[in-house]
Amino acid sequence: MRVAAPNRVEMQTVMQHVSKRAGFDLPPEVADKIIDDSAGNLRKAILCLEALKMQPDLTNSSLAIAKPDWESYCHKVADLILSEQTPARVMEVRQKFYELLSHCIPPTVILKTVADRVVEKVDEQIKADVIHWAAIYETRMRIGSKKIYHLEAWVIKVMSIYKHFFYDMDLSGFD
Repeated sequence: MRVAAPNRVEMQTVMQHVSKRAGFDLPPEVADKIIDDSAGNLRKAILCLEALKMQPDLTNSSLAIAKPDWESYCHKVADLILSEQTPARVMEVRQKFYELLSHCIPPTVILKTVADRVVEKVDEQIKADVIHWAAIYETRMRIGSKKIYHLEAWVIKVMSIYKHFFYDMDLSGFD
């Protein structure tokens, strides 16, 4: 039996109920911000709500919604991939993948999170390639037994695509 993900109204209703049970008021604009940040994941939204309860002023418009540590770590990994494309950097990224895997973060979630962050940062011309190769390596990861090999292979492929994109650029206007 499959159950559909909750829509925005259902998520807001649940979050209002949870906040009332926890003994605080949740402004609708803060709830909307949490819903946007959680991308339809009610569990993630409730965890963000729990973290926000610790902040003294929930009416602040510049309220920062806390991301899970592993997600921030994945974003750092994506930034490492794009900042330098060398074998040493591949090994550094591999160590970070081991760290994430040792904390029981599923490899498919790691790949999706890092790929999403890479897609946010790269040029429009290579976004499709990054997503295409993420899908291929995710499929291989599901079939294979050593997940780290497929994560590392995807990183190498993305680094190759990214580096070739910059080397193939026409630099004639930068004299």
